[in-house]
Amino acid sequence: TAPCFVEIAADGKVSFTKAMEPGDRQRIQAQKDNLLNVGDAGAFRWTLNGKRARPLGPAGAARSLRVTQANFKKFQQ
Repeated sequence: TAPCFVEIAADGKVSFTKAMEPGDRQRIQAQKDNLLNVGDAGAFRWTLNGKRARPLGPAGAARSLRVTQANFKKFQQ
């Protein structure tokens, strides 16, 4: 939808940092957790365990969230 800065830490190690363009894709695997930092929640589209995940917020809003084995279901649609 729009360019968006994304940083992802998998299991405590930053594994991805990029200004993503619409259509860009990146796969990240973690055993315990993922920490996502997103510069434009409205532009960010993602999947979690192969299922579409919920939008993180409105356009222009920055968001940080931790996805764990205990809470991942609340992010799935």
